[in-house]
Amino acid sequence: MKRKTILFGIDGATWNFIDKFMEENVMPTMSYILKHGARGTLLSTFPPETMAAWTSIFTGVNPGKHGVPDFRLRVNNRIELAGSHYRMVDTIWKIMSQNGLRSIVVNDPVTYPPDPINGIVTTGLMTPPNLNYAYPPELRSEIDSVVGGYLCEPPPDFFEKAMKAKPDAYQMLEEVATKHAKTALHLARNHEWDILAPIFTTTDRLQHVFFSDREYIKRHYALIDGFLRQFLEIAVNENANLFIVSDHGFGQSNRALYINTWLTQLGFEKVKKSSIRSLLASSGLTLYKLTELVGKLHLSRAAFKLYRIFPKIITVLPFESYEEGEIDYTASQAYSSAYHGIYLNTALHGQEYEKVRNAIIHQLDALTDDGIKVIEKLYKREEVLWGEYSNRAPDIFVVMSEGYGMSTHLNPKVFDRLRNREVIISGSHRAEGIFAAFGPDIRSNMHLHEPVNTWDVAPTILHMHNLPIPEHMDGKALVAMLRDDSELNKSSRLELISERHRIKERIRTIESSQGKTSVPQDRANQTKIKG
Repeated sequence: MKRKTILFGIDGATWNFIDKFMEENVMPTMSYILKHGARGTLLSTFPPETMAAWTSIFTGVNPGKHGVPDFRLRVNNRIELAGSHYRMVDTIWKIMSQNGLRSIVVNDPVTYPPDPINGIVTTGLMTPPNLNYAYPPELRSEIDSVVGGYLCEPPPDFFEKAMKAKPDAYQMLEEVATKHAKTALHLARNHEWDILAPIFTTTDRLQHVFFSDREYIKRHYALIDGFLRQFLEIAVNENANLFIVSDHGFGQSNRALYINTWLTQLGFEKVKKSSIRSLLASSGLTLYKLTELVGKLHLSRAAFKLYRIFPKIITVLPFESYEEGEIDYTASQAYSSAYHGIYLNTALHGQEYEKVRNAIIHQLDALTDDGIKVIEKLYKREEVLWGEYSNRAPDIFVVMSEGYGMSTHLNPKVFDRLRNREVIISGSHRAEGIFAAFGPDIRSNMHLHEPVNTWDVAPTILHMHNLPIPEHMDGKALVAMLRDDSELNKSSRLELISERHRIKERIRTIESSQGKTSVPQDRANQTKIKG
């Protein structure tokens, strides 16, 4: 039996909205799928961020193993902007390619440049404006022709529009989502595939800016439900299984804790004045303004090359117009460059390290805003991450209470409205996302009582194609949702690959992509067992 799979991604989707909209008959497709399929709650990664969570969905491992725990990483004692070149394990698309299966992935939000796979990829969030987004690259002209010019992200002035003209900003999101849907539908109907994965990320942008505007939220969820209906028709026609996942959930954020301001006031962090930064801030040239300018002037190729050569150029620019200082990483005991975490200075060791970490946790746990407790939970890194690359992540993870977000920007106040790109943000990420499944192998009207981890998705898809699950994966195949009469309703197979072989394969892939002589490929030491 050869079965196909559709993975329908809705970035930031939450059952809180979906359940209400189904009651109002705004999402009839989702209602039908849940009546005849399975649903569960997806637990996001720590932190519940796009880079970490989608990478875990696509690799089957936690961020401590895949190496991309946030948009900013600590690598060799430096804070670096994340990219797929820091991903240290294979994606499911590569694993399926190695087994002769074809994938079509539309709007991969965590990969640039697009990975060469057995199939088709278009990139999303991580793509610099106006650069090639497609693999194979010759497909770019076909896609642009079909959709009237592909868009990876909303136009550069989206956030400016969101401040001044919300209807125009919303229209930008609708245009991007529609182009992604048209692309995926065209490719599915005109190219061979075993797995089809359209990922819709406009829901995330929408909920950050429009969370308090329920009519816009309802309108966009209805649009996504309409797209879902078309992919459901493909699933039925192809006798395929359909999965619906989000990378995290969402909640309202009326206020923000400006964590670096708080750390500075308590003496854990040192901020130094920067004359260049002050000049840029006073002139209004922030990182976001530069990003918009680069996109408008079609200078992305030059800017991307410049950044790869001189990454410090980016760190000089202030995020906001009021940020005249910059963090002194050497003199600080702790600082935050991640929206959900705090890094400690790598010079701290042993008892001194734990003393500082415990002091920060103790004082954060007691922190209130006009008597309101602002932090729901605090975790030490080793409590929620494991793996060789865990040290790229923050030493402390912060889970904010409902109604609060956290910002790394240097604000004059510890508590203030949550801003991003000088736009007031009304919604921020939460850990609980969505998972749903429908198809010939899926039970009807089933509720998964155990939470689904992000890293359970990849092994489940492998199992649905009767492929063994690599031993390094943290997730498990969700066989409990399979019908009793399904041929797939059996124990998943585990594929054991020696760690030495896996590391050599990774080095060979990296060096090959850099144009260097590849490491000779050893014969895999593989054993297949029943799990």
